[in-house]
Amino acid sequence: MFLTATLSGSLGCISIGPTTEVRYIIVHPGKPAQILENEKLKIRQLEDDNVVEQDIGGWIVMPLDHWKYIEKKLTSQ
Repeated sequence: MFLTATLSGSLGCISIGPTTEVRYIIVHPGKPAQILENEKLKIRQLEDDNVVEQDIGGWIVMPLDHWKYIEKKLTSQ
């Protein structure tokens, strides 16, 4: 489920200047999702906390707690 909000620098009917678009990906525990559009986003890598820009088209997303559970299962074998 994608929720898109557009913020404007002015409260008037006509705005002049830059517009910022904010997109949220709402993912519920136990229900991972696949991103169908390619977007370039700033992300934090989980293994080393580095922040990078990366295209995310096709990625599977899930809540961090869900990933931590999977990571624990994979590393405990």
